[in-house]
Amino acid sequence: MANTRARTWSEELNDLAINDDDDDDDDDQYIQAAPPPPQSHRHQKAVTAPPPQPRRQPIPTSQLGHHQKVVLDSVTRELFPMPSNIKISDKSLFSKVIAAIPRASFEKMLFKMQVEQRQIDMESSETILENIQILDCQAIIKRRHRDLVYEDNFNPTILDMAKNRVFTYSKLKKVCGQYESKRSLEEHIKRSDETASFFRGKGLSEDDARAVAFAIAFYTGSECGSDGNNQYRGINRASSVIARQSNGEAIANIDHGDMKDSAVILYYLIRGLAHIPFYWGVCSRAISLNEEQLSEYEPGALVSWFQFSSSMKGQNAPPHFVKRSNTFFKIYSATGRGIQDFSIFPKEEEILFLPHSTFLVVDHTLSFDGKKHVINLRQVELGLSEYTVLWVDDHIFSPKWHSKRHMESAATRSLNINIHFIPKSTTEFALSFLKSPFGQRLRNRVTFRIVTDMKRDNESSSDDAGIRLIKKLREMGFRNECLIFCNYLPKVTEQVKTQLTSDEQRHLAVTSKVEDLYQFIQFK
Repeated sequence: MANTRARTWSEELNDLAINDDDDDDDDDQYIQAAPPPPQSHRHQKAVTAPPPQPRRQPIPTSQLGHHQKVVLDSVTRELFPMPSNIKISDKSLFSKVIAAIPRASFEKMLFKMQVEQRQIDMESSETILENIQILDCQAIIKRRHRDLVYEDNFNPTILDMAKNRVFTYSKLKKVCGQYESKRSLEEHIKRSDETASFFRGKGLSEDDARAVAFAIAFYTGSECGSDGNNQYRGINRASSVIARQSNGEAIANIDHGDMKDSAVILYYLIRGLAHIPFYWGVCSRAISLNEEQLSEYEPGALVSWFQFSSSMKGQNAPPHFVKRSNTFFKIYSATGRGIQDFSIFPKEEEILFLPHSTFLVVDHTLSFDGKKHVINLRQVELGLSEYTVLWVDDHIFSPKWHSKRHMESAATRSLNINIHFIPKSTTEFALSFLKSPFGQRLRNRVTFRIVTDMKRDNESSSDDAGIRLIKKLREMGFRNECLIFCNYLPKVTEQVKTQLTSDEQRHLAVTSKVEDLYQFIQFK
C-alpha cells in the first residue's frame, strides 16, 4: 500500500531548497542549535500545558494539485488546504498569486490596521505578511529555479554560452539588427556610445560596457519608424518585444533561433541592470487586464510578475491612461532599476522590474466612475533566493544611507551567485518578517544571515536596539549568523557580553570595520 502520510512542513521545505541535492539534516545547510544548559530544580518554572488543539486531517502531498492552495499550521507545521476567495489563473503568462490572506481574515485586520499601514510607501504595510498563507510554495521555488530569476541564479545555459564567448558587442548588434531598421540601430549605437562610460567605471571591459549600454537602449525602444524613414516620429517598441516578454521559461529551448537571439539580448540587458542602483520610491504603471487577471489583485495577496515590467517614476497616471488602459498600478519599488540615463526616452523616467519581482497588494479600488482599477502595490523581498540577508538599520530607506552601495555591490557579486536583501528599519518590523511563513522558512539556514546596527533612534530604547533584536530572534529559535555593525566597538562588545548569554552570543560577530561587513554580507 502506498504511503499517504502527509509530509511535514520541514519535509516540504527541504524540497523548496534551491539546491535539490542538499539534505534537510545537512550541517552545511542548517545551523544546529546548542543544547540548552541543565537547570536546577530551584530555577525551573512550572509550565502549564496548553489545551489540546483540535486535530485537522492533513491531505497527503500526493493528492495536492499543482496549484493547490496550502496553509502552514502553526501547531503541527504541516500543510493543509487553505480556504480563500482568490481566483487563481493557471494560464497567466504575466503574473501569478503566490500567497494570500483569506478574505475574512483580511477584513478583520483592516479594522486593526492604521491608515498608514495601507499606504505603499509605509514599511508598516508589510507587517500583514505575518498572516500570509503560502499558495503552492513548492511550485513557486521550482519555477524560480527553472526560470530566469537573475537574483537567484542566472540561467546556466546562458552562462555557458557566455563563457565560450558566444556573446560579444558585435554579435549583439547583429542580432538586434534583425529586429529593427538600420536607422533605429544607429540610434541605439549612438545612445550606447554616450552611456557606456558608466559601465566602464564599474569595471566592465570596453566591449562589455558598450554591449550592456546598447542592450538597455534597445530595450527602451526607438524614436524612428520601423521602415527606417523619419516620417513617423514616435515610440517604437515592437523590435524589443523579444526582450520585454522573455524570462527563463521562454528561453528553455535555447536551440531555437529566436531564443538564441533572446539569450544574447537578455545576457547583456541583465548584466547592465545589475550595475544600476536600486530605486527605492514610488512609481506607476498603466496596463489593461481582463477580469480573471484583475481578480488576482485582492488586498492581502502577493503577486509575482514573470516578465520584465516597465513603470514610470512618480505616482501620477500617464496621459494615455483613461483612453488606453483599465488598470493603474501605484508601486513602491524595492529593487526596480532606474534606466532613464541609458534610455532613448529619458523623460519617461522608466523604472524597470526584473522577472519574478513580487508585490504585496495593499489596496484595490475603482475610479473614473467605476471603470478604472487603481491598485496599490508594495514590492517585497521574501527570501526565496538561495542567499538572503536581513538588514536592519534605522536609516536604511534614507536616500543618503551610506551602506546602500555595499548592499548593491554584494547583490552583483557574480552572475550565477546573487544575494537578496530584506531591508527593515526597526526591530519590530524585522521580527514581524521572521514570524511570517517566509521568515520561518529561513530559520537556521546557513544561506540566511542577519545584519543590524546597534543604535536606532526610531526606537524607544535606542542605545541597545541591536542587542534586543539578537535576543528576540534567538528566543524565536533563529541561530543564524548575525553581525552587529557599530561605530564604537569596545562599548558594544562590552554590552554584548553583559546583556547576552553565551548561547545567544553563538554565531554572533561585532565589528566597526566596513571590510568585515562586506565580507559578511558576501557570505565569505
